[in-house]
Amino acid sequence: TTWGSRSAHAASFGIAVALFSLHSLGLALGSVLAGASFQQASPKLILVLSMLVLAGCSLALGLQEDPGMIVIAVLRTCSGIVASMPLIYLPLWVDEFSPSEGNGQWMGIVQMGVPL
Repeated sequence: TTWGSRSAHAASFGIAVALFSLHSLGLALGSVLAGASFQQASPKLILVLSMLVLAGCSLALGLQEDPGMIVIAVLRTCSGIVASMPLIYLPLWVDEFSPSEGNGQWMGIVQMGVPL
């Protein structure tokens, strides 16, 4: 097997950057879709489904020995779309459920998880 060798992953820098940026494109698309999604269905259902799909995308990408560019592009975009659902909903959740004197602290804790 050639897994891990330099020749097995010989994408150009431009292609690698484009593939990485697809997650951000998915976040932007998902942000547009999130508003309509949360109005049509239960936030709990949307968040659970989005976390399951995100885990599925990550697992699918991680288990493939030699994924093609199209597969990587679709999975990265999909992971961005579903990752945007909690990013859109969590500030609303904090605003609704946190104690008024702790809004800033709760929002800081929630936003600390974004890079993770």
